[in-house]
Amino acid sequence: MGTEPRRGLVGQRRDRLRYEPTYAVPREELPEAPTDDDGVAEVVQRSADHGDEHVIKFTDTAVEVYARTSNPDALAAAIRIAELIEPRA
Repeated sequence: MGTEPRRGLVGQRRDRLRYEPTYAVPREELPEAPTDDDGVAEVVQRSADHGDEHVIKFTDTAVEVYARTSNPDALAAAIRIAELIEPRA
């Protein structure tokens, strides 16, 4: 196993490119999803407070996924994306 990081787009399968991050963040370093009854509202409010349109759109999609699947990782992903993108001034 090499220590060389992988680069963004790594291969083709039929007509689709597959993306892999250059490194994976350990699970314990990722944010936890809100556990209270109003977790969706909390994530949406964080997104609105952040102000970046990409964070807002990602959060919108994450909330839809959560509504369909009840998977709290969708909400945690919305929190993570807000950590990765600079807030709008």
